[in-house]
Amino acid sequence: MIRPASKVPKKLWHAIRIVLIITLTLIVVTPPTVLHAWTTNDLNTYQTKYPWYNPNDTCGNAAGGGGGPANLTVGKDFSLGPLTDSVGRRVNLMKALMSDYHLTPEQAAGPVGNFMAESGGINLPPDINEGEHVGAPPKFSGGYGWAQWTGPRQVSFINYVTPPSNPAYMASKSEHANDAANYAWLKKELNESQKVTIDAISKTSSPEDSAVAFEAAFERAGNKVLDTRKTNARQVYQEYQGKGTAQGSTGTGGGASTGSGGAGCTGPSSTGTGIVGKYAFPLIGSKKVVLNPGMFRNGTADRGGHPYIAFDILANPGTPVAAFLSGTVTEVTTDKCPGRMISIYNAESDLVVSYLHMDMQGNAALGATVTAGQQVGKVGPPANGCGTPHLHIDVAAGKTRPGCRREDCPAANAAKFRDIGPQLFQTYQVLPNN
Repeated sequence: MIRPASKVPKKLWHAIRIVLIITLTLIVVTPPTVLHAWTTNDLNTYQTKYPWYNPNDTCGNAAGGGGGPANLTVGKDFSLGPLTDSVGRRVNLMKALMSDYHLTPEQAAGPVGNFMAESGGINLPPDINEGEHVGAPPKFSGGYGWAQWTGPRQVSFINYVTPPSNPAYMASKSEHANDAANYAWLKKELNESQKVTIDAISKTSSPEDSAVAFEAAFERAGNKVLDTRKTNARQVYQEYQGKGTAQGSTGTGGGASTGSGGAGCTGPSSTGTGIVGKYAFPLIGSKKVVLNPGMFRNGTADRGGHPYIAFDILANPGTPVAAFLSGTVTEVTTDKCPGRMISIYNAESDLVVSYLHMDMQGNAALGATVTAGQQVGKVGPPANGCGTPHLHIDVAAGKTRPGCRREDCPAANAAKFRDIGPQLFQTYQVLPNN
């Protein structure tokens, strides 16, 4: 037991003891916040300011998605492109995030807009130390890399990408970090310690909201400069709209994950990987998700014996279905099998695209606006596909799908359907092989 010194007044010594006890208790009881995990108060404050965010909602809203990639693997040759091509690098990172994390273009623009605001600058160099303008190995003081990781997060970053880690993206800690190292660590955090980030930005519907959500959930910057982050996010979103075929844009995670959506979700939640111009392959993933690949040949797709122009793509139940064209959901109903049918009208082309035999849950909501490649549902079980799980897709002129079935299709109605076989063939060809 601690005894008071003979020359110290007892009342003063008693007060000192109380202070010491309280201080020691706080040191023992309070855990270190190494990765700056959110507190309950942080979450409550964030939800009050941004009511669209709910960390317990794993479905997302009509514009969002979520979920991690099928794996954390990033190829050692992963690159956003030359540093001299700032636009290409920004767009390529945005498209990798869209593919690996099932984000819409608006949502993927938020993280990129944040990285543009960090010390590295608008061309997203992977090896800039905070306050410097020339690439160098990490100094472990201040920020480093795309996100300007600091402190224990920076140490964990470099440890994760150097030997004895396998794969090692840097030969040693005295080397410059590269794009592959940055993206590998970013995916590691987004899937584990910073997983709340994907949930947060998946609930947003604009580049600006995504930028704010990413800053609050992931960056937690000392100098927030939110206006700059929002302006950057809008800029890269517009760059993506005008440069949708930038190199290296298929992501790294295989794209076959169905994300975190489940029964009861009402909105699209993923982005396809097979995009050519304004068209997207209607299933999300690699070529392996298609169980009848032989239907794609001679520059078109087989129609499968329909009395009108339509296509059946065999796939396992739960395979995400993507919008072939952008547009507005104009019909959500039940088809003959019965399965879920939705129709999406594209005003620019005056075409309605219909998707049949889908799961009854987790589909795009009536009135929702979707972009090409965005998830609108998933392939249903055998009962929803008349015994065989598959996606039926057809396109017709006008706002409403004509009444046609395999068993019966009046000639006047059949004449309204349009051949999308060449576009299906082209978008299938650009899917990743694995």
